[in-house]
Amino acid sequence: MTQAELARRIGVNRQFIYKVKVKERFFSLEQAILVAHVLNCSAHDLYEYKIHSNR
Repeated sequence: MTQAELARRIGVNRQFIYKVKVKERFFSLEQAILVAHVLNCSAHDLYEYKIHSNR
């Protein structure tokens, strides 16, 4: 699926998808849920988590 197709299916422009890809922008929770539905995955799969320890 192209960035343009994903953008069309969730109601944003292609530039927004590109900016999410290069970490200049982030999906709202609603957008993340829509993207996950379109890509047939979990919204959790769209994010990279880092847990920091303050020990």
